[in-house]
Amino acid sequence: MKHLTVDEIMDFVSIVDDNVFRIVIPYLDITTAVYIIRTEEGVMIFDTAGGDSDINEYVLPVLEDLKIEPESVKYIFISHNHRDHARGLRRLLEVIPNAVVVSRSEALMSDYSDYGFIFPEDGHTLMSVLQVVTIPGHTLDSSAILDTRTKTLITADCLQLVGIFGSGDWAC
Repeated sequence: MKHLTVDEIMDFVSIVDDNVFRIVIPYLDITTAVYIIRTEEGVMIFDTAGGDSDINEYVLPVLEDLKIEPESVKYIFISHNHRDHARGLRRLLEVIPNAVVVSRSEALMSDYSDYGFIFPEDGHTLMSVLQVVTIPGHTLDSSAILDTRTKTLITADCLQLVGIFGSGDWAC
């Protein structure tokens, strides 16, 4: 497998605003995304893509390029427990073991009980400006983050305009 250069990786990053960065990562025959959200109190990583290689080849180099130290990451938020959103969690926690996992997934809460874990209610606020919004429908554990500074709602694929889809290789 060819390893991407930092310049090539940054081609996959878009700036949502001054504090929110989206990393688009290939996943099977579609893509998934990981968001980096900076606040005055620290950093949240929203979703962890499809596995260790996504963390190693995309997320960690972007954190380095943005000069984000692992200890500044306070939370790792999982929008829902599908493999293209949560499978990189274990690898990310190896690198950032003090980050608190935030998820409405009971399975993840059980699997990651050795780590700090928050099972948030709707409206729970993190780092003063990031508010949890529960949006069950795609899955029972689906939730999003509302950045109250800009009114930006980050949903992963928990809100879909045309319902549930399946790619050519797998189905949701």
